[in-house]
Amino acid sequence: MYAIEHSRVGLTMQGIKQSESLSESVGVNATWYKVMAFALGCFFSGLTGGFYAQYISAIDPTTFGFIFAVYTLIYMVFGGQGKFIGPILGAFILTLLPEFLRPLKEFQPYFFAGALIIIIFFFPKGLIGLPEWFRGVMKTFTGKREAHA
Repeated sequence: MYAIEHSRVGLTMQGIKQSESLSESVGVNATWYKVMAFALGCFFSGLTGGFYAQYISAIDPTTFGFIFAVYTLIYMVFGGQGKFIGPILGAFILTLLPEFLRPLKEFQPYFFAGALIIIIFFFPKGLIGLPEWFRGVMKTFTGKREAHA
C-alpha cells in the first residue's frame, strides 16, 4: 500500500479524490481507478480475514459485527485518512489505550468517544495532521508569517 500511495497510480487516485471531473478532463479513466481501488481494498481485506481466521481457528457471522466495524472506522479517523501510516497509528494507539484504562473498564467507550470528538473537531486530519497543526501554532506564537509572492 505504501508503494501504491507513492507511485503514479497513487498520485492519480489522489487527483481523482480532489476533483474527479478535472482528472477525467485530462484523460484519466476515473471509473477504472475506482474499480481498481475497490479491488485492492477487497484483496487486502480478504487477505487479512484469512490470516485472522487462521489465528482464531473459526469464523462465524458474529465475529465481524457492527461494533467491530465502528472501531475500525474510529481507528481510521483517529489516526488520519489519506496516508498509509494514519490508520496504523490510530489502531496502535487505540489498542494500547484500553490497557491503560483497565481500572476504568466501564468508562472506556466514553474515552473512545471523547477522543474521537476531539480529533474530529480540533484535528480533522487525525493524528498525522498534528505536526502541521503544531507548525501553524508555533508560527502564530512566534509571529512568523509566510511570505506570499
